Amino acid sequence: MEQRIQELMLKGYCCSQIIMILGLEKLDKENPDLVKSMAGLCKGMWLGKTCGTLSAA
Repeated sequence: MEQRIQELMLKGYCCSQIIMILGLEKLDKENPDLVKSMAGLCKGMWLGKTCGTLSAA
């Protein structure tokens, strides 16, 4: 999984997008629009604080 995370980071995905991609892959699904929308939660919603993925939960 660590290698997959690094792969996604090199493609320019942020943490919240990576978490979503990994979750979708676990379910054997794809949802590019959902992954794109997760960009709004990147880097603690761009404040550098609590992860945007956790905030969204």
